Amino acid sequence: MQQVKIKNVLLVDDSKPTNFLHKKVISTTNEVQNIYTVYDGTEALDFLQKKGQFKEVTEYPDIIFLDINMPKMNGFEFLEHYEKHNREQPIGALIVILTTSNWDSDKKKAMENSLVYDFLEKPLSKSKVLEVINAFEAKKVVL
Repeated sequence: MQQVKIKNVLLVDDSKPTNFLHKKVISTTNEVQNIYTVYDGTEALDFLQKKGQFKEVTEYPDIIFLDINMPKMNGFEFLEHYEKHNREQPIGALIVILTTSNWDSDKKKAMENSLVYDFLEKPLSKSKVLEVINAFEAKKVVL
């Protein structure tokens, strides 16, 4: 059996079809052990804090693919809360904004955030996923 490079990926997107597609694309790489999906920033924070339906989660994600436009808590609001949580309990996830937004202002705001590794347009492709996985691997070496 092939050794996977990434243990956990978290997809944060309010679109079930998009999550389904991205989960399939990520699975085709054979590089990821677990792929979790949540539907807004609030659920993502619950996942990271192991609250509610996620209390059985034992590990943090290595990579977070984060949509911007979601109900309850959008991607930028999530980043603000994540930053506070990360100071208390460092997670070390590689965060990639994954969106349909082609607004330069969204890209600029995302890339100004030191927590964000990249800003990609949907849909994910196998090659994009492999690039992100390789970036995570390089980041691990630096740590």
